[in-house]
Amino acid sequence: MAEYELWHRDYQKFLEVTVFLLIGVELFRKKSYAEALVYLVYSSQCNKELLLRGPARGHSQELLANYRRACLLKLNARAAALFEAGSKAAVSEGLEILMELVVPCMPFLLASDAADGTQEADLAAVETVRNCWCSYLDQEMEPPILEKLTEFLPKLLDCSGETRSFCPPPRLPSCSTQELCERFRRVVTSQKHTPSNGT
Repeated sequence: MAEYELWHRDYQKFLEVTVFLLIGVELFRKKSYAEALVYLVYSSQCNKELLLRGPARGHSQELLANYRRACLLKLNARAAALFEAGSKAAVSEGLEILMELVVPCMPFLLASDAADGTQEADLAAVETVRNCWCSYLDQEMEPPILEKLTEFLPKLLDCSGETRSFCPPPRLPSCSTQELCERFRRVVTSQKHTPSNGT
């Protein structure tokens, strides 16, 4: 009975990972990167828990991490574009994206596992984000904007392995197995390529 209950829990977790992944990919394709990142982070984290109990228990961790990483880089590019716009409202919006989503996501990338083949690319993505923002220190900017940048940079550079600051998991819609299979089929058949290097 204990073994049956374990398999049942794993199956429920697998369904949860699948729903997180599907919603995340659908949002990513709609360019709703802020919303997509939350689902992609949780799909990747829940999937890692499954894979600890066996390599065939979850989805490809490399695929999930690839989407998570690409989404993070898209959001960072959006935040940087807003920051470069220079207006007070745009700068504030850009830094809000960074503080609420990009920085809290980075510890997940820093904690990626070399065994699943994602560590090198994840660490490179973290360095891309950091280099992007440090490069602004060499540029001329208004004193209030420079002040905001210097307040923000230590949080970006010193983010540890603390992941509890990330937003709570979104509530998942209930889906029948048939509906889930159909959505999964649509996502897979419409996928021309997985994102690479933030594209």
